[in-house]
Amino acid sequence: MALEVPRPLRLSESDQLLAWEGDLESRWSQLQQRRRSAEELRARQIQLEASLLELNNENVAAQYVLEERRRALATRRTQLRESAAALKQRTVEVAKASRRRQESMAEETVAVDAAWRELEQRTRLEEASHVQQMRALDARKQRAQGCDADTQKRLSALREREMQLVAQQEVLGYHRQSSMDFLRQSLEQLQREAEGHKKLLIALDGIKEP
Repeated sequence: MALEVPRPLRLSESDQLLAWEGDLESRWSQLQQRRRSAEELRARQIQLEASLLELNNENVAAQYVLEERRRALATRRTQLRESAAALKQRTVEVAKASRRRQESMAEETVAVDAAWRELEQRTRLEEASHVQQMRALDARKQRAQGCDADTQKRLSALREREMQLVAQQEVLGYHRQSSMDFLRQSLEQLQREAEGHKKLLIALDGIKEP
């Protein structure tokens, strides 16, 4: 005996329409959701593109500023090198001039000392001659028991000469002391300048290129 195959149940037309409508609504809802997601993604993409463009512009601006700073730094380095070279040259010239001034002042000091010794020697000789002349005049005065007009003039001239020699000696002594003080101050000033230039050269040698 053959088995009977169950027949599929047939939906009514209204049920089919309802099912089809529900399926369409479901698909429409999914489509709307996907569309909203796509729009959100598109908005996000536009926002990201704007951010990337802004970052690119900022990067270009930063590169321009960096390049300007590099050029300015290169120019500044060149200026510093030129200034350092000029300063070193000036320091060398000042050192040479200082040595020449020191040598000149040393020679002048020797000349002043020689002139002072010569003056002292001449003064001693003149003083000795003056003493001898005064003694001779005193002896003649004692022998003559009086002084005539000529002797009086000679005595006055000798006294005046003595006063002139004393005054000249004082003036020369003052000038000698002034010259020695000036030379000492000049040497101290030159030593300070040389020390300053030496420190400046050490500072310049310590400058390192960044």
